[in-house]
Amino acid sequence: MRAALAYLAIFTAACHGGTASPDAATAAIDAMPDSPPPDGAPDAPSSPNVMFVTSTVHTANLGGLDGADAICSQRAAAAGLHGTFRAFLSSSTVNAIDRLENAPGWVRPDGKPFARSAADVAAGHILYPPRLDENGATVALGEQVRTGSNGDGSTAGPWCGDWVGDSPNGTCVGSHPESALRFANDSRGSLTCADQAHLYCFQVDSKTPAPAPHATGHIAFISRDTRSGASLENLDHACAVEAGNAGLPGTYVALLGWWQSPPVSRVALAGAAVVRPDGVEIAHTPSVFDGPALDAPIAVTADGKEYVNRAWVWTGGDASFATASPFDCNTWGTGTEQVTSGTYADISGSVVMADAAGPGTSFATQSCSAEMRFYCIQQ
Repeated sequence: MRAALAYLAIFTAACHGGTASPDAATAAIDAMPDSPPPDGAPDAPSSPNVMFVTSTVHTANLGGLDGADAICSQRAAAAGLHGTFRAFLSSSTVNAIDRLENAPGWVRPDGKPFARSAADVAAGHILYPPRLDENGATVALGEQVRTGSNGDGSTAGPWCGDWVGDSPNGTCVGSHPESALRFANDSRGSLTCADQAHLYCFQVDSKTPAPAPHATGHIAFISRDTRSGASLENLDHACAVEAGNAGLPGTYVALLGWWQSPPVSRVALAGAAVVRPDGVEIAHTPSVFDGPALDAPIAVTADGKEYVNRAWVWTGGDASFATASPFDCNTWGTGTEQVTSGTYADISGSVVMADAAGPGTSFATQSCSAEMRFYCIQQ
């Protein structure tokens, strides 16, 4: 079309006794505004793809995958979200991960990045937990999402008649939207086909990449190393070594509590945010450590490359980073007493566990001889 207009410009100039070179004519055409897409076709989305949890709940009688997609489209449209949406749902013949069509990442409705590729989703490289519905509201803790999938998004039956049945005796795989690293398949997710559950919805038609996270503040990470009940000095040294090997700035200590001293007492955070090495914000302010949930789990090692899916972590906290446990392995020396620890990446956003629903969730006591990871934080 632009070439035809260029020749038309040359011809018009000649008819009026003027001259026009092809280069000048082409430049004139390039300066003209673009014409609208043919046949009224809409412009391609220019913002990143959005993913959300449906605010509505449904039995497994969804009308198949097409019916589930229709629910996602309806919820998106009701929230003013535009584009093509797919339900993150596997069937007996389809993997949920394949339904994402290799889109270049997704953001939540609040604009925070969820993941930057389908490969990252499959590998569990989740940035911010998928806990927001289409309106940007936080889905209540403990709610379940129907996925029919393994943790990598591959199919995991049964599938309730490929999502057209709601037998109360049938079962299917589910998860929890507050779970970051196991959002597709959570061992706590137990659904019958008749249960009411949410869906995950992913936009797939935008070619705009999801942004990389870029929060700044005090850095916190989970150790690669595992230790039994070692001294605080020993664990602080281990944190410093891992941070140094990763080129992280500043000094680091183990985020561990001891008798009457909570873990957070070891650092003077002075109101700054707490972030992971990959730029994800863990807590907007340190006071969030005393609340019911983190913005994201402390799920990444110092180099920002390893996303720890599930592990036990020494904390020395009782119900949060801001409370102390009465057990501390003789102040992290050798001993036979037990220490309170938090489970890592089991439910998302705990103040003491990397991926837990709230203070006190999934806590246990472990022998001081157990080999476990620990958290490190920049002073």
